[in-house]
Amino acid sequence: MPHGTLIVSRPQALTKCRWIADCFWNRLGIDFQEFSTELVGYNACHRHLAPPVDPPEILLRLGAKDPSKGKIETFAKQFTSLLLSTAPGVAMVGSRPRIQEVIAYWPTLVPAKEITPRVVLIHPRRVLEMPSLGPVRAQEFRESAPGPAQPQAGGDAIGPTASTALLDLCYARSGDKGNICNMGIVARSETIYEWLRDTLTAQQVKEYFGELCRGEVERFELPNLLAFNFLLHDALGGGGTSSLRIDPQGKTLAQALLMMQLEVPIAIRDSVQD
Repeated sequence: MPHGTLIVSRPQALTKCRWIADCFWNRLGIDFQEFSTELVGYNACHRHLAPPVDPPEILLRLGAKDPSKGKIETFAKQFTSLLLSTAPGVAMVGSRPRIQEVIAYWPTLVPAKEITPRVVLIHPRRVLEMPSLGPVRAQEFRESAPGPAQPQAGGDAIGPTASTALLDLCYARSGDKGNICNMGIVARSETIYEWLRDTLTAQQVKEYFGELCRGEVERFELPNLLAFNFLLHDALGGGGTSSLRIDPQGKTLAQALLMMQLEVPIAIRDSVQD
């Protein structure tokens, strides 16, 4: 699974990148199991969610994955030719793409009844075995997408509204669980949390991320923390070492969600607790 990176400079860095990538893939003419074109400094992390800009330079990152070693070797050999056979103002970052095998873990679930939790105390040394609590009844606080979106609070009954970024209402952080992006959203006030409970649905998050999330989205409520936990399934291109994405662990995706604009009642927006 090699990656090759070029630095492409202005003028028209974005146009050059797209043209170089098209030339490369068309020249190869290989049907890879998976391949990727990422424009680092433009939209590599957030894809269609990134705002349009005209960057002075872009890292053009091309990658491919395939069980055929011959296909991958052709990718690595042909990549170096881009330096002299495409647009001017292009330099290679590093050396020829390095071929590496994909080593990935396979996550699975184990029945709770098969596990006995143990706590080891060091001073004095004691081993405590904890009884199993049994399966968690997640369906009591879980909402999934796709599915019908819940109605949003709005209209004259709640007073005037203002277009507001989720960033002004919440904190957020995300990471990976295999090929699932695990995203925590914490409201800045109880009033905001109650409003978001009916507004920030799993369906809405699914539609917002579009092609970045190929699977379902689940939402779990944590009212004692004024928080929600979103699980975005099939959202990391395989995740970990098996993903071609520059952010295979989804660390940047929560920040993309914070850029979502919502029509927020002014009274609720102003309830933010610093």
